[in-house]
Amino acid sequence: MVNVQKGSPAPYIGVAVAVFSVSFASIFIRWSEAPPVVIAAYRMLFAALMLLPFAFYYREREFGGLGRKSTGILIVIGLVLAIHFATWITSLGMTSVASSTILVTSHPLLVGLVSILIFKESGKWTAIGVVIGFVGVVFISLMSQGDGSWDGDLLALIGGVFAGIYIMSGRVMRRKVNLIAYASSSTFPLRHSYLLPP
Repeated sequence: MVNVQKGSPAPYIGVAVAVFSVSFASIFIRWSEAPPVVIAAYRMLFAALMLLPFAFYYREREFGGLGRKSTGILIVIGLVLAIHFATWITSLGMTSVASSTILVTSHPLLVGLVSILIFKESGKWTAIGVVIGFVGVVFISLMSQGDGSWDGDLLALIGGVFAGIYIMSGRVMRRKVNLIAYASSSTFPLRHSYLLPP
């Protein structure tokens, strides 16, 4: 992996680009006339193409130690990410961009709840934040019932849940799987000959 020196601006630039890209994603998707599943498929395809050179270059180190069990788990995690994109992108055509984006990005609430109840890592301030967040999600959902977009809000919320599952799964799997192997497994099959070392 690439070593970043302390004080380097690279992480901040990366975060800025990511925030910028995520902020405009829902608007670009709304402008598109393609079916939601097609948009989701292209999004995964473009991500795979960007990761492919790194996966190929580091294939021996990244994929060499993967066993059958880990490979199966990573494929399931990839399906979880696909469901996240499919439900969220579909919701953008059924509710407002604001509601869809807020609800799909509510996955930190699920992560925080699991952190409190299962991992026993967070304190009372995290618990208070999770409660306030859930109240906000319920409020947005109730407000949307009047304009008939509750089904789109529900899909966005489901997308957020699957995003949270993806993040929590990554937290567990990243303890024994390298970063490139984990990220690339979400977008293309691990058993391709150009990835696995001879």
